[in-house]
Amino acid sequence: MKRKICLLFACLALWASSSAHSNGFKEFFHSYDRNMSDFIISKSSPKIYNSFDLQADEKRLIEDGYDILGYSSFIGPQADQKNAINLGKKIRSEIIIINSRFVERVSGGTQIVMMPVIGGYGGMIGGAHPVSFDRYEQTAFFFAKLSPEKISWGVRWVPLTTQQATAIGSGKGVSVLAVVRGSPAFDANVLSGDIILAVAGQDISTPERLLKVKADYAGQSVPLSIIRAGQPQTLEIKLPTLAVGKAKR
Repeated sequence: MKRKICLLFACLALWASSSAHSNGFKEFFHSYDRNMSDFIISKSSPKIYNSFDLQADEKRLIEDGYDILGYSSFIGPQADQKNAINLGKKIRSEIIIINSRFVERVSGGTQIVMMPVIGGYGGMIGGAHPVSFDRYEQTAFFFAKLSPEKISWGVRWVPLTTQQATAIGSGKGVSVLAVVRGSPAFDANVLSGDIILAVAGQDISTPERLLKVKADYAGQSVPLSIIRAGQPQTLEIKLPTLAVGKAKR
């Protein structure tokens, strides 16, 4: 009997340990396979922030010159954020933003609890108690600071949606998601939500075309054709010079 009781307690201890120490941040991490020479590597421990709006906080970090290294997303018991920090150290992340949202309370069956018999007879009595735990949807984004030359002209963009292309009567353009503060695009007064039609009169609707324009006009001030709030405008932007190097701190 005592052997069975000891085995039961061992199983319960193992269950509790595995629940408390599982590392969902590591197990469900998805890397973007970034070239770390593109980043300023911080020697300090990653800073972690709880986010109520991941999309808005991601945009703010991009505007501050950060880019995402990867993310973790999973559902389970509330995870220990120290595990996220340890993963952040390994992948050289500087900032981690985490969102945790309650999903449900789940019944895990019953747990046998054994107690000594009062009265000094040396026996044990037990009873079955219901066990439940809370499950959370947990997402973490891992960021590092881009080196200045990799910020380039400072625009994060996506292709036009079908609705946007229909509205402007052309599929040749890109939609601005974010603008890095202090970048050439920031100085040219490019705003989130703008649609860029052309740079120096050239179509930039693919990454390859944009790279060619930046190489052909590196260091030059060129016209930037945009649509803002439905109205066409022309700005002037000074494209960065081509640079090679790695920043450290």
